[in-house]
Formats: sequence, structure tokens, C-alpha cells
Amino acid sequence: DFDRLFLPTQSHTEDRWRRVNRAWYQDISLPPVQLYKVGEVYFVVDGNHRVSVARNRGQEYIDAEVRECEARVPLTPDARPEDLARLGERVEFLERTQIDRVRPEASIEVTILGGYDRLLEHIAVHRYFMGVEAGREVSEADAVGHWYDTLYRPVEKVVEESSILESLPGRTAADFYLWVMDHLHYLRERPGLGGLRPADAAQDFIERYGEG
Repeated sequence: DFDRLFLPTQSHTEDRWRRVNRAWYQDISLPPVQLYKVGEVYFVVDGNHRVSVARNRGQEYIDAEVRECEARVPLTPDARPEDLARLGERVEFLERTQIDRVRPEASIEVTILGGYDRLLEHIAVHRYFMGVEAGREVSEADAVGHWYDTLYRPVEKVVEESSILESLPGRTAADFYLWVMDHLHYLRERPGLGGLRPADAAQDFIERYGEG
């Protein structure tokens, strides 16, 4: 019902906005707004109209009850809607994989929308084949750690030892990993390349498409 500047966008919202605005002029005491604080960002739980009127009147402060929520990913006030979508995917990825606990040194950030879902698919497939090879069910934590050690990290090391990301501004090692895994699938379909490793595919990708 409100835009990012807290201006009303619906007619029914405008009517209530005017009532709150009149209360402001008449110096009527209003209850504090209720906010969630996530990272550096505040979300209004109750009191959108009061916040909107206060902003419109240039009011710098407003009575509020604030509940701080722990965030597993950083959130800043300049976040765009598409950023929030990616952050939501990242939170789900961390919750499901617990990779920040399984491999605390891991720093996996995808800029491609839907990229975290693809990573989850990779881990699920990797876990399945680990179980087939071991002849038993493999825990998700073991699968996540093994995926990171044997698939993701080798590609990330290739990125670190190259300058490929300099020619891909705004992209990350995790984005590159996703492209490389698609490239690996393509290469493995060629005769004699069925045993190609992810790091080999990463090197081939760089040689084909260059470092700028």
C-alpha cells in the first residue's frame, strides 16, 4: 500500500493517511510504531501510516518499539527489491546447507537470481552419488562439506589465481562456478572427456573466453 518513500499508493490507504495526518495537526497522541530491525534496515510491522505522515512532515523522530532480528546475511538500507529476493535465496541456502558452520571459511555469494537454488541442486545430486558410492545414506552435512571441498573450492581457487572476474564486473566466484559447471557438462559429452574435473573445466572456460 506504500512505495519505498512511504507514500500511499491506494485510495483506501489515502483515507486513513488523512485521518492520521489530522491527528498529527491536532497533536493527538498516537501509539508507538512497531519495527523489526534486520541488519541496518528497519521494517514496519505496525504503523505504516504514522511513519508516512511523519516523513511527509519532515519529522526526524518517532516513538517506536523496535525488535532486533539476527540476520545471517548483511542487509543495507540501499537494498533494491531484486537484492531482497537474492538475499532471501541466500538465507534459505544457508539455513538448508549450514555451510557457514560446516565450512566457516566458505564465502559463497551468487548474483544470479535463482543461483542458490541451482547450488542446492548440485549438492543434492552430489549427495546422491556419494551415497551410491559409499553404499549407505550420506548426511547432508557430510555432502555439503565434500561438495565444497571437491567441486566448489577447486573452481574458486582457479578464480583466485586468475583475473577472470576483472572482465566480469559485478560477478562473483559463485557465479563463475555455475557457468563452469554448465561448461563441464558440455565438455563431458565430448569423446574422451568424461572424467574431466571441475578445475579443468574452469581453466578451459578461461582459455576459451579469456581474462579480458
